[in-house]
Amino acid sequence: MHLAFRFSFRWFFASRRRNCFLVLVSALALLLSSLPGQAQNAPAERPKVTRILFLLDASGSMMAPWEGQPRWEVAKRLLAKLADSLNTYPNLELGLRVYGHQSPNAEQNCEDSRLEVPFAPKNAAAIKAKLKVLKAQGNTPITYSLGQSAQDFPVDKTSRNVLLLITDGVESCKGDPCAVSIALQRKRVFLKPFVIGIGAQKEFGKALECLGQYYNAAEVKTFKTVLNDVIAQTLAKTTVAVNLTDEAGRGVESNVNMTFINNITGQPEYNYVHYRDAQGKADVLDIDALQSYDLVINTVPAVRQSNLVLKAGKANVLSYRTPQGTLALQSPNVSPNPYGTVQAVVRTPAGATAVALPFGARQKLLAGSYEVEMLTLPRTVQ
Repeated sequence: MHLAFRFSFRWFFASRRRNCFLVLVSALALLLSSLPGQAQNAPAERPKVTRILFLLDASGSMMAPWEGQPRWEVAKRLLAKLADSLNTYPNLELGLRVYGHQSPNAEQNCEDSRLEVPFAPKNAAAIKAKLKVLKAQGNTPITYSLGQSAQDFPVDKTSRNVLLLITDGVESCKGDPCAVSIALQRKRVFLKPFVIGIGAQKEFGKALECLGQYYNAAEVKTFKTVLNDVIAQTLAKTTVAVNLTDEAGRGVESNVNMTFINNITGQPEYNYVHYRDAQGKADVLDIDALQSYDLVINTVPAVRQSNLVLKAGKANVLSYRTPQGTLALQSPNVSPNPYGTVQAVVRTPAGATAVALPFGARQKLLAGSYEVEMLTLPRTVQ
């Protein structure tokens, strides 16, 4: 059987081996859908409570000098100042867990970790008072402390739980803090943690990068800057607009379902239909930048972008070229039709199935070349 379909003013003929033919779907020559979807008006949500747990290293090494002062004193002073600055923020609660402060290093206490200040609003005074009486002396049970921190956050599925680890050393109790961090993120105990390595060289961070977003603060000035930056990322509003363009790079494509998938948990975090307003501007999505995402644009075939790079506290614009056209499969114009209802399989050049549909149907596809196989019985091979 020989079949010929005309698209984009070109002819593509059937393969001699089977009843397949290639189709070029072009967004410039085929019918494009131009009707915008309806705006999605959702009722206003109550503001989420953000809880920040400071996980502070009080191991013996924190008594090492750092620009004329012990690291411990610098960390306590700047952390106290930070807590004070956050005391008036609405919908914000702070907590303080410390490790390495209850037993001397000689005892090698790998369970030396305690929640010193539970979560509460406007509790800067309690945090500052506790920091004044603590002393650094023990070892570095980071893994155990992370595991214990899961019990520090109240059971509240609507809150944003953030953990900030401040340390000058790596795990000293043979645990695997990275595995625990990933496990707790998957359980949604907390978002991707922040880790600040103080007084450390760049190589130090290689062992802690897998914990979360790592910052190297080799200098006191850098430590202060990083602390402020982390809080800004946590509290500032972050948005993202996805601009879908045609072959010429014009932002005209729309009405496409899109999914932001948390690439730690594997679960969808945001799922919505792309929309453009009367001026052609893409809709803007409020997004939590303290998570890592893969974006799936659910065209046919789907487009996936792994590990999105988003700037916290900024208006992010992501552009993707997704020109689309409509493929219409029409049965032979004969009566009576000797073929009946014929099914077809549309495949990408790589051989992956894009969609299966009957002749007479219409399907929106990304612009490109496709193989269409007619599922006749018996198969016709020439």
